[in-house]
Amino acid sequence: MTAAPVEGELAMVGEVAEQLRDVRRHVDFFDNDVHQARDLAREADSRSLATETTVAGFARWLERLEQSNEALRRETATLRGHHPPDPQRPPRHRCSRYAPPIHLSALGEEAGDTA
Repeated sequence: MTAAPVEGELAMVGEVAEQLRDVRRHVDFFDNDVHQARDLAREADSRSLATETTVAGFARWLERLEQSNEALRRETATLRGHHPPDPQRPPRHRCSRYAPPIHLSALGEEAGDTA
């Protein structure tokens, strides 16, 4: 009678051991998933920081470019003897600054002799 309960207990111990192995596998898979999630979170933070740094650098570069452009506009206006455009007035069309083209026919016959 003692042999039968021992065999039953051994079978139950084997089943419990198998269940523990299954639980351990699930825990290992879960642990692996947690590590992968943490790695992905770190990578996302790193990429986010890199993107923010790139955007900030680009914004600084754009600001310097705008300042340089404004300085060149002022210098060009000074060299041409023009005043900077008045922000209250609408901009004029470029063609209105120049005289209409002169046709050779308006110069007379002398224009044909020099050609």
